[in-house]
Order: sequence, then structure tokens, then C-alpha cells
Amino acid sequence: AGGGDLEELEGAGPAETRVMEPAGLADAVLATMGLCHDLLPPLPGQTHLTGDPLELATLAASGFSFDPADPATLSHPERGLQFSVLQRHAFSSALKRMSVVVRRTDGSLWGLVKGAPEVLLPLMDPARLPDHYTATAFHHMTRGKRVLAMGFKRLHSPGPGQPIPRSLVESQLCFSGFLVFDCDLKADSKGVVKELKAAGLSVVMITGDSVYTAAEVARKLGIVKAAPKTPSPSGPPVLILHPRASEGGVLWRSGEVDGDSALPQPADKAWDPKALAILAKEHSLCATGPALAELEKHCSRCGQSFDLLLRSLAPLLSVFARVTPAQKEAILLALNRAGLVTLMCGDGTNDVGALKAAHVGVSIVNDPELERRIEGSGGSKKGSKGSARDRMARAMQELQEQEQDPTVVKLGDASIASPFTCRRTSVDAVLSVIRQGRCTLVTTIQVYKILALNCLVSAFMMSALYLRGLKQGDSQMTAIGLVVAGLFFFLSQARPLAAVADRKPPSSVFAPAVGLSILGQFVVHLSSLLAVLALCERYSDGSQALSQAADGRFQPNLVNSAVFLLSALMQINNFVVNYRGEPFTQSLTANTAMLRTVQALYGGLLLALGGSLEPLSDLLQLAPFPNKDFQAILLVVLLCNFGAALAVEKLCQRLE
Repeated sequence: AGGGDLEELEGAGPAETRVMEPAGLADAVLATMGLCHDLLPPLPGQTHLTGDPLELATLAASGFSFDPADPATLSHPERGLQFSVLQRHAFSSALKRMSVVVRRTDGSLWGLVKGAPEVLLPLMDPARLPDHYTATAFHHMTRGKRVLAMGFKRLHSPGPGQPIPRSLVESQLCFSGFLVFDCDLKADSKGVVKELKAAGLSVVMITGDSVYTAAEVARKLGIVKAAPKTPSPSGPPVLILHPRASEGGVLWRSGEVDGDSALPQPADKAWDPKALAILAKEHSLCATGPALAELEKHCSRCGQSFDLLLRSLAPLLSVFARVTPAQKEAILLALNRAGLVTLMCGDGTNDVGALKAAHVGVSIVNDPELERRIEGSGGSKKGSKGSARDRMARAMQELQEQEQDPTVVKLGDASIASPFTCRRTSVDAVLSVIRQGRCTLVTTIQVYKILALNCLVSAFMMSALYLRGLKQGDSQMTAIGLVVAGLFFFLSQARPLAAVADRKPPSSVFAPAVGLSILGQFVVHLSSLLAVLALCERYSDGSQALSQAADGRFQPNLVNSAVFLLSALMQINNFVVNYRGEPFTQSLTANTAMLRTVQALYGGLLLALGGSLEPLSDLLQLAPFPNKDFQAILLVVLLCNFGAALAVEKLCQRLE
């Protein structure tokens, strides 16, 4: 257990920068590559192996293959090698290594081990450890490569039926080399991260890989600061929180994410919880899983709360590396407790806890076979900038591949744990969730606002009529009902915009800005209703009765006709004024169906007010208005209602 820190090894020699092809490797190295894995052999009638894509690639490169007659036997025909796997100690996220015990055809037993370089460092035989171990691992990791160390040893049989303890297999190893994986970034990852950061959202990387690999990948994606061309007075752009191997505790060290940088190595910075906010302004901060574990031990010894410390630390960090699945979950919970809304994107079993802890979990498919098909068809190029158009083209090609071969995508444990599953290999599903989520939230809030205002308007309108013994006609009520239903339908058809806005919509229907908007618009509508009632009383000449029996036959008169026009206009205004549109959804002018409907409705109300189209007045059961002055004043009231309601809504949007 445990593990050293690469920077703790003294007397390290210069890095070995050569990367050898598998064909030129020794038998011990090829055997470790081809036998030390968790791959499952093909099922009867199938040819595909099951397991981690990196292990599949390693097995293919080693030249070893499973024996169809005996799944525990693997052979290398070209080298004449054959081994039987007797014991397998599976990879553990806590130990960060795995090992196997194999028997060669000559009867000899061998232990083969692979794992994180800093973890295997104390397990190696010092006499067989090259001077360049640390420098070589650091050299490749700071260039964004994934690096695994390999070791082997000769074992002696403990006796028939007796297993060899794992501690014996994984000790005093002979170093056999490093496995270096060059994993190119997905074509659209950089573009997705750029859009997220442009929208004012924080992007954090949480991974089990080396912190140097993670920091370099994060630099390429723009998650952490790039190394400046000239030394900065504030020090290195990236600081990494490391555990102190000998004294205990933690400290900040420079994260050299640019392997070609000639910047001098700065001094270490002491750990000071009170200075975290200042450090975060000057540097991009990273932390390792062992450093978090050391902080937890320190808090336990001092009687402090590690949860409170992590809650203040986690929002300031850009990269978490070499973390266990439990630590991933703890990090998400700490971010949640810090008052942040979290979205976790993962593709493996190690991400299950974090996906469930996040407010929103999105699982994506990690399928190299599908990616190879897309790249082979020209759907993804290394030079691609990952624009929205490129991502859409790639998405269409992935969907076409899945339609042709539905078995190409296999959903895993992450898909079971997360509420959202994307059957694609791209992380741009995060943008889709955010866009659709904001669109849904905005639409829900505006629907509630419109419903509330329409109900208030209808209630006070009918109360005002009832107090005068009046009511609305059946044709009027039917017309308003059909119009409202149609507008709600067109309102729901607004699509989210392609770009994620840097503004956030109200988080709840009960947000203060929403409540103030409803209250302010209702005051405007109530004032308009009172003004129209006063106008009707002023222009009444006694020829039309202003009050009738409420339960009698409907008789159109000046009051119910004017109130109907005002009520219809206010309910249409509620849709137009509270239509949110940009920057979250299509603007009203882009929602063509709703725009044309609203224009037609406003035109119809204007014709009804002018009385120039008698069939329309008869259909809506309207009484003739006294004179042009009445119509002009009523038009001014209607226009003021729209302008005042719009002003209230715009003002409340500024308060969000």
C-alpha cells in the first residue's frame, strides 16, 4: 500500500525520451503487456474482447492472444511464448495497480505488475531501478501522456493448491519499462470547454490519472493557465498540492505543464488555508488524491472538520488528479455544499458515485471502435477546431453508424447511475443538457407568469362586470379561450439557442424578480381596467343600460364591450411581454408562428375597436362605441397598458 512521490526520489538521472515499438521489446516486457490485464476472453461465437480500451490496445500491441480452447492461456506465436494465468489481482482504485501470477511452459512462475509510476516506485528493487525512472516518467507525463510503470519477478511455488500472497507478488520487482499512451483529445473537447467558459461556467477536471498528465491536458483545453513566455513575478501559472512524503502535511509545488518551458523552478509554497483565495487569483490550483487524504488525516488529528475544509478548497481548484472513486464523490458533495450547481460528465465505473452525487449526471460512451469508424470516414480530424458545425456533422455520422450496427455502442455502469445518457463519444452532450435545461426552465417560468397574470386579469375583469350585473358573451369567452390555447402551443415551440448564454435565468418560479414582475404587471393591468370602467361611465349617454341582471340573457353594451377588448389585449400582452427569448431561446421574431399569430390578433383587436368591420363586431358580440373620442382614449389606454407592462418586465429582468 501507499506510494511515493516522483519528486521525492533523489539523484535522478536525465530522462530517457526514446519510445520503443513493441516489436523491439524484451519478452518480459511483452509478457507484462499481454498478460497483466482484466480483459475477458470472447464468449462462444464471438470474437470481441471485453474490457478497458487501453488494455485492449496494449494486448493488441503485445502480440499475445487468448487460446480459444483455454481462456486462462495466452500465447505469442511469433516469439514462441505461452503462459497460463494462475492468479489475478484486479486493478484497485485505492492501490492504483494490478498484478498476475503466470506459469510459463517450462514450469517457472512469474509475477507481473503494472500501475502508477509513483505507486510502483517503493515496490521496486532499488538495485534494479534505473536512475532515469523519475525523470522519464515526469518527462512523458508533462507532455500529456498516460504513463504506467511495469515490473516483474521470479516466484517460487508455495505448494499445491496454495495461492501466492499479493504482498509477495508486488514486492522487490525488477523494473521492465514504462507503458506510454498517447491519447489525443477528442476533436470537439476544446471547443466545448471554450463555450462553457465563455458562458461563465467553471470547468473542473477530476481524474485518476497523474496530476502532471492532467495538468497538461487541462492546459491544452484551457482549463488551467498556460505557461507565460517570460517569468511572472507571481510565480508559476499552475500550483499542485502534494503530500509531504517524510514530514507529513501538504505543500504547493510548481506544476510544469509546458515541457518546453525554460522557466526556473520556483520554490515550494507552504500550505496556508487562509491564503487560498489569494493563490486562486494568481494561479490555477490542482490537487492530488494523496494530498486530500493527508489533509483529512491532519484534520482528524487536529479535531477539525475536513468537510468544511474541502468545501472551501474544492471551488478554488481546477484539477483533481490521482483521486479514488470515493474522493470523486466527496469532491462533488463538497462543491454542492459550497452552494454551486454541479454537472458531472463521466464514462466509467469509477465515476458512478460522483455521477449520483452531482445535481446533474451525464454519462457518455467510451467506445474506441465507434471513434475509429468515424475517423475512418472522415468525420473527425486532428486539425478540426471543434466548431458547432463540426460537432453536428460528427453527431450525424455517429447516429448513422449506430443505425447500421446497433451493437457498436454498449452502455456501462455509468449509464445506470446517471439520469442522462448520451449514446455518443463526445462531451458536447453537456452543452445540450445545459441548453435544454435552461430552455425548459425559462419556458416553465414564463408559462407560470402568464397563467398567474391571466387568472388575475380574468378574475378582476369578471368581478368588475358582476358588480354591475354584467357578464361576457359566450362568443367572447370562446374566442379568448382559443387564442390563449393557441398562444401557449406556439410558446412551447421555441427552441434553445445554439450558444450557451453567459447569463443565467431565474433559478425558481419563486425568485424575487419573478414575483416583482407579476406584481408590477398586475398593477398595470388593474389600473387599465379601472381607467376603462371610468371611461365608460363618463361617455355613457343613458341610451345603453350599464347594468343588467347577471343571470339574464347576454346583452352587449358599452362596458362589457370595452372590458372585453381590454381583457383580450391584456392576455395577449402577457404572452408578448413575458416571452423571454434571447439569450436562452428563439426570439419572438424568430418564432414565426407565434409572431404572425400575435400580429393577426393585434390587427383584429384594432379593427374591432374601430368598428370598421361589422361582421367581426357581430361575431365578438360587441356594442357600438359612442364616438371617435371614446375610441381614441380607449386606444391610448390599450397602448399604455402594453408599454407599461413591457417596462415593468424589462426592469425586473435587470434585477435577476
